[in-house]
This record gives sequence, C-alpha cells and structure tokens, in this order.
Amino acid sequence: MTFGHQSPSERHEQYTAGLRRATPRLLGMMDRGPDSITAGSLDRDHWAWKMRDGPIGMLQMGLVPLAKLATASDGASVLPAVGRLPEWIELGVRETLSRQHTNGAFDSVGPFTQDHGMTLAAAWLLATVGHRLDSELPGSLPESLVASMRSAVQRACDFGLKSDEDYAFISNHQALFALAFHEAARFVQNDDLAAHADRLVAEIIEKQSPDGWYQEYNGPDPGYETLGLHYLAELLDEREPTGLRASLKKSVSYLTHFVHPDGSLGGVYGSRHTHLWVPGGLERLATWMPEAEAIVARVAHHLPNGSAVTLDSVDHHNLPPLMGGWVSAWLTTSDASDRARAELPVDADRFDRHFEDAGTTVVVRPSYQAIVAGRKGGVGVVYGRESRRRLFHDAGYRAETSGKAWTTQALGGSTPTAELAGEVPSLRIDARFEAARQQLVTPWNHLILRVLNLTFFRSVRLGALLRGMIVKRMITGRAEGPLRLERHITYGETGVSFVDSIHNEGSSRATRLRHCTSFLAFHMGSARYFTSGEVSSGGHPDLPQAATLAPGESMTVHFEVDASGPSQSPSPES
Repeated sequence: MTFGHQSPSERHEQYTAGLRRATPRLLGMMDRGPDSITAGSLDRDHWAWKMRDGPIGMLQMGLVPLAKLATASDGASVLPAVGRLPEWIELGVRETLSRQHTNGAFDSVGPFTQDHGMTLAAAWLLATVGHRLDSELPGSLPESLVASMRSAVQRACDFGLKSDEDYAFISNHQALFALAFHEAARFVQNDDLAAHADRLVAEIIEKQSPDGWYQEYNGPDPGYETLGLHYLAELLDEREPTGLRASLKKSVSYLTHFVHPDGSLGGVYGSRHTHLWVPGGLERLATWMPEAEAIVARVAHHLPNGSAVTLDSVDHHNLPPLMGGWVSAWLTTSDASDRARAELPVDADRFDRHFEDAGTTVVVRPSYQAIVAGRKGGVGVVYGRESRRRLFHDAGYRAETSGKAWTTQALGGSTPTAELAGEVPSLRIDARFEAARQQLVTPWNHLILRVLNLTFFRSVRLGALLRGMIVKRMITGRAEGPLRLERHITYGETGVSFVDSIHNEGSSRATRLRHCTSFLAFHMGSARYFTSGEVSSGGHPDLPQAATLAPGESMTVHFEVDASGPSQSPSPES
C-alpha cells in the first residue's frame, strides 16, 4: 500500500509557498520603527499590545531565518522586499545586544532570569547573523556593530561555559548549544569554543537511547526529534564531530516508525506530546540518507491537508525556530535533484516492533497502524491505512479523589510487557495513576514570580535553583495516586482490542473518571496545536456505571477499534 510522496522539487515549491505566508507574520512581530524605544524587538505582545511586562528573549531567534533569506540568491521569491531585511535585522541585533547583562547572560521570560539556554541561543543568533551578513553582504552591518556582536558572543559563551541547564536533559536544547559554540568559534575565532561544541555532541550521543531516539525530558518525542535533527544536521554540514553521522542515522531510522498514513508524525505517545514538523535537518540528511528522504517525501505530500504542525498552525512563540527549519529545507531543496528513498514501516502489510527502552509498540496490518506508549500509561493512536484517518486517539484515563486530579498519562509511571511473536500479538501494561500537573498563571503567583525575579534571580545560582523547582512542579515532578490501570491490548487482523481494568486502591472515592481523547497532564506549550487528524478521530468508549469508584472497587472496560467496519470507531462493552 502506498500513501504518496513528493519529489525534492515539489517540496521546494511547497516550502517557498509556506515561507511566503510566514515571513510577513514574522516581520509583523518586529518593531521596525528605527526611532522606537523597542526598535528590533520581535515580541509584539510586549512592544505593541503592552500585555507583558518584559520581552520573551527566544523570539529574537527569528533574526536567523531573516538573515538567511536576506543572503539567499533567490530570497526575493519569498519576500519581494528582501532588500529591506538588512536594515531591519540591524535593528533586531541592536535590540538583542541591549538586553545582555554585564556577566554575559541574557534573560528568557522575565527580568534577571539569566538563563543558560537563552544566553547560548543569543550567542548562536548573533554569531550566525553576523557571519552570514558580514560574509555574504559586506557592509550591510556597520563595522562597529559587528565588533560589538563579537564581544557579546564571546561574553555569552563565557557565561555558558560556567552555567548549565541542569533541570532536565533536553536533546534539542543541547544540540542548539553545540551549534551555538560552533558558530561562535567561527565568528570570534576561538577554537576552544569549537572543542566545547564537540563535547556537547558527544554527551548527546552518549545519552542517545539504544532505540535511536534523543532524550526529550526522559523519553522520545518525534516532533521535537525533528527540531534536534535540524540543529545537529546543520552542525554536521559545518564540521563532523566523532560519531555524529552514525548517531543521526540511528535517530532517523527510529523516526521512520512514527510516520502515519495521513502524513502526520508523533503526538500523544511522545514524551512532549507534540506533532511539530521541522524539515530542515531531515532535508539535509536526505541528500545521503534514503530513510530521511522517505520521511520528508511522505510528510510533505500530506501537508496541504493540515496533517502536521507547520508554520501555518503554530503561534508566534514557535514561529521563529520552525521558520528556521523551513528556510533550511527551502535552501537544501533548491537544486531539485532526485534522491534515493527507503520504504517506511507504515508501507509494509505487516510490521511488529517493540522498542524496549522507549516502551513503545508499533504494529502494522493491512487495514491499520497502531502505536502505543507502554511507559506512558498505554496512550496511543490507531490509524486506518485505507481511509488514511486517525480512528482512535487515546490520551489516557483521568480521575479525581479528594479534589486532586490523577492521570495514567504520566511518563515512567507504567510497565509494558510486549508479546509480539505469538499468533495473536499482545501488549500488557500496568500503570499507576499519577498527579495531573495542570497549572495556570494567576495574579498572585505572577506577583510572587516577579518578586523572585527582582530579588533572588539576581543570583545566578539561586535563580537556577528556583527554575529547577518550577520545572519540577510543572513538568518533571511525579506523585503516585491511589488508582491503578491494567491494560491488555491484542492486535487482530482488522482491528485492535482493549481490555482495561481500573482499581481504586486508596481510601477515598474516585470521581469524574473519564477516558480522554484530548488531554495534556503537564505543562508543554508546544503540544496540542491543531491538526486535521483531530477532526477525523473516532469517538471514545463510554465508561459503565456512574464513572465513580469506591475504595476497593474495580471496573473493567472492553472496547474494539475496528479498522474494517463502516464506522471505524471504538465500540464499548462493559
């Protein structure tokens, strides 16, 4: 069964069209008035709407795709006014430089946050923009400004060498840091920074899963994997750290398993719940890796249907990094040469694979593809291969006891056991309900945060400690609840069968017990952008009884996802 693909030349046209729509949005985020007190800021919520008390630092990353467009030979095909870009970029550079602290640090989301990641992102964008414009458009930036940029980049890297992002290992962040040190080394002519870039790459490879995925908050996330690949592939084009080429091949091989029949990729079964699509790295790798070509050719074919999260569907917070990936893809496909293309697992009539380290199971039959995250409470998806529709989207169970919310969705709260070699393949999962970490900004906690910004955050060490506490509270922290789920999945020829037993092992009545199709139990701003699969998904089974469980009680729910029937949706049996 084939699901369509696009050639590099067809993809180039699609990237061109996408960038034509996105570039005005990005420029609209920028204060382009040279006499404005915020000239060059890309945070429109701050400078225009006055709805935020300080700018978001990462939005300045939009200067990088603008610089690449300004120096591209056919940049006018994307933006007719491409000749104006250098003057606007200069405004952005000056605004970025004005935000640097005396210790070299840059702030991320509030005053005195002095964030390791934001500081290295600033070093990367200043070094990249400075090198590209200074070499490709000599004289477009004043020499005195270029000198200031070099000084700022060196001081930012000095801060980055003394600080760390220690609240979690996030591979796409580390990949950007490595790229930042490499670009900085070239821009300021400091070989020691290049050596540190290699050390960061070595750590990414050391922490790479035996399955092939790069760590994103202790698990795999196909959406963010595409962003990490973008940074690492760009680094590979510039230099070749030991082992990086083989590592990238392992990552792409893993990623091939998570392309769906509708051209989407990733989602609820990922550690960060995202459908992000950043094609830049995969397009670079596709010039020599058939598996990468297979992914980009398939996903691109379905992009007009809205199956993946693209420049059209993200908000302004993710537009700069995604647009950087799209500009890279646009440049890479400009030669329109044909490339070798591998077969994806979803193309096979039969395919079974359990990734032991991730705990993720992928099963393909003639009528469906099913992906289940066994270490994430058994959440997952079922796609109809003939209909190219998402038939079932399982975001786990949710319940409340004594006013506290619990979910089976937590990463690491469950143990999977896969038996795929038998006549009827199956997957068993034993999962604990854990605390759902849904938090909102309120006037009071925002006030407390700003008091901390203006006091404790002035100390880099105390600020890092508080930042780690916030991340643990909103994302990485775990607390076991009183309920337990036993899930037994069997994979038939035309559908998937689920038998779920839920046990209340606590001392309080469980209420508002629900089986969720759209739920996010922790903070992740890049999750739950709209995709067309959300419209086509089938329903979810209704729970029996009154969806409550007294202490010591249990309930069992049995439902089928039939990929051959006319309704192609779950049918429950209690």
